[in-house]
Amino acid sequence: MLNSMTNLQYLFLNETAITDEGGPNVALCTNLEQVSLNDTAAGDVWMKHLAELKLLQSIYASGTQVSDAGLTFLANSSSIRQLALNDTAVSNKGILSLNGIRLKSLNVQNTNVTGDAIKSALPNCKYVIE
Repeated sequence: MLNSMTNLQYLFLNETAITDEGGPNVALCTNLEQVSLNDTAAGDVWMKHLAELKLLQSIYASGTQVSDAGLTFLANSSSIRQLALNDTAVSNKGILSLNGIRLKSLNVQNTNVTGDAIKSALPNCKYVIE
């Protein structure tokens, strides 16, 4: 279905039955600016394909299966500015892999991420960890 929506700018799939199986199709939506996958079974495969989108600015993936492996795919993104990963398996290791991207806002409540790791990898980023 996503392969016919190439002009889509905003994709909200919160609380749906999506899984990583649908992840590859999102790369066809080259005009996406914001994706919300909160409380779904989406995981690292989605992050891999979202990282390919040059206009994508915001990813909301709280309560998903995203892990540190998924964050490594985002490490080369030049467009991502907001990332919400509350209630996920991400840790300091994943955050440190984001060193150098121009993230402005990061939400990682109920994760194993510390403020020190965020300050080290993303010194100009505002964040919420508690």
